[in-house]
Amino acid sequence: MNNKEELDFALSFMSEHPKAAIKILEQSDVDAVASLFSNAPSSYISPVLKYMLPDFFVRVCNSMGAEKATAVLLNLDANAIAIVLRRSTEESRKKILEELPANIRKNTELLLEFPINTVGAWMSPHMLVVPHDVKNKNVMKYLKSGGVQDDSEYIYITDRDSRFLGRTRFLDLVKGGENLPVTSFMQDNCPSLPAQIFLEQTSEHIVWEFSDVLPVTNRDNQLLGILPHHALRQGLAQINNVRPKIKSGKDPLSSIFEVYGQSLLALFNTVSDAVDVEHK
Repeated sequence: MNNKEELDFALSFMSEHPKAAIKILEQSDVDAVASLFSNAPSSYISPVLKYMLPDFFVRVCNSMGAEKATAVLLNLDANAIAIVLRRSTEESRKKILEELPANIRKNTELLLEFPINTVGAWMSPHMLVVPHDVKNKNVMKYLKSGGVQDDSEYIYITDRDSRFLGRTRFLDLVKGGENLPVTSFMQDNCPSLPAQIFLEQTSEHIVWEFSDVLPVTNRDNQLLGILPHHALRQGLAQINNVRPKIKSGKDPLSSIFEVYGQSLLALFNTVSDAVDVEHK
């Protein structure tokens, strides 16, 4: 097996089986993984990034340097970038933030303002927010234009000072009259989470029984983001160090092929032999 074949196999395997690939990558030499990430197309490496241990990813980013690390980090959202930057040195963090596009840098810096064990550090800034004085038809136009959000069920409503007023379901707007104000559909009794409170304080909150996503506000009740329940679980796992650290030192390309490639080749050879016998 030459290097080209190993690389093609490794890239395909990373893309199609990211959870299995990450177990091998985290046992590989940091510099070798950095070289792989620096040269591989983002479509191949992005599936594995969300499963990689942050501490290992930081070492990979340090090996790549700020410019190449930023190119890799752009495959992640602001929350994942913030997780990595929290574990980076101040110098490295500053350089990477400078390389990020303005909108991603703004969202990442917002998350970094909060301690890692608070709601604010794990919220997502990607939700659809509309002011209280717009009509339903204006919201529908935005949705048709491809507005991006992490909450596919709700639209969040604020006043002109960004203070949270309530939320409404997308489905209710679709069914409702287009000339009605968006507040006509609003659920104004929706609870919100203060960005400053500890994650553990929110984990047993009774409202999780009724919703998988909750709005997050600051001390002035201004809407900052949303906290999906899966982000709460991820945050608690990170804080409690659920996943163990893994020693590194192997070459990722040969390791992936060694563990999986040989088995697949053996299976392929077995099938080929069976086909040969059948045709004799």
